[in-house]
Amino acid sequence: MPTIDDLTAIRRLLDVPAPTGQVTAAGRARLDEVTRHDASRRRRPIRTSRGTTRPRSHRIGVLVTMASVLAAAAVAGTTLVLIHSRSAQPSAAQRVDTQRTGAAATAPGSVKHAILTAIGSVGGDIMHLTVSTSGGPPVGRGVDQYWWWPAKPAPGQQVHLLFIGISTRVDVTFTEPVTSPGNPELRMIPASGFFTDPASKTWQPIRQFAYDGVFAETSGSLLDESFMRSTYLARGKIINDHTAIDGRIAIEISTPGVPGLHILLWVDAQTYLPLRQVKLDSMGTNNPETRKIYDYQFLPATAANLAKLTLTIPSGYTKASS
Repeated sequence: MPTIDDLTAIRRLLDVPAPTGQVTAAGRARLDEVTRHDASRRRRPIRTSRGTTRPRSHRIGVLVTMASVLAAAAVAGTTLVLIHSRSAQPSAAQRVDTQRTGAAATAPGSVKHAILTAIGSVGGDIMHLTVSTSGGPPVGRGVDQYWWWPAKPAPGQQVHLLFIGISTRVDVTFTEPVTSPGNPELRMIPASGFFTDPASKTWQPIRQFAYDGVFAETSGSLLDESFMRSTYLARGKIINDHTAIDGRIAIEISTPGVPGLHILLWVDAQTYLPLRQVKLDSMGTNNPETRKIYDYQFLPATAANLAKLTLTIPSGYTKASS
């Protein structure tokens, strides 16, 4: 193999569309030699005219090495990223950017672990959930909104829930009961609050709350680590590791449900918290497929955000007779 100097290696790399195997091998060998020589020089001190010693400069060796590596990267058409030894573990955003360039694929195990870690840390946040229903029976179509705090309450903890639907608005406070993860059975629990009916402009006090539905499914299932580990993440499959939901980079997971029900889940690629869930229900025989879209947003429990959970009885509303 011929011996070539650093500048010759760089010129050869730059003068051809792609380096040959011989040039690449020679260049790598020379870079190794420069590195070893540079390290050896740095270990030998230089005696100055004043009788003192100082370490040898390694600027030239570093520049030659960097120039050779950058030239090789330019010819290969790749992007070189320098990573500090203390930050070798990429962040979520860095992993997504790597996936977009095609350099690496998302490891399903690491994503699932990150999801479990993320949902375990949202207990004190405010959950804002929008549910959009299309298809199916006409009576169930429309958009509902929920706010509740805390997002994942512990049993015995007080919960404040605000629901705004097409025909009903509910402001209620109750104590989180003990439930089985993934199976929050319907129960009536003591509560305080009121609901209003915009159509009749009436309001009525609430003394009991029906603990089930979207709230229970979200806080008791989607944000429960053990349930997610044994269901969604155990059977789920990453089908798109770089997509977008409302301008945010997301990871799409397909989860098989019961026959006739298909579930898709998107998690934020930076926070690994749920962004969107879509349920396609085709079990009904007399109605078209029902499509439900759940959009999740986690808000810090600031005074301004907590104020959004307060519903007042509008002026002109009267108390219902029953």
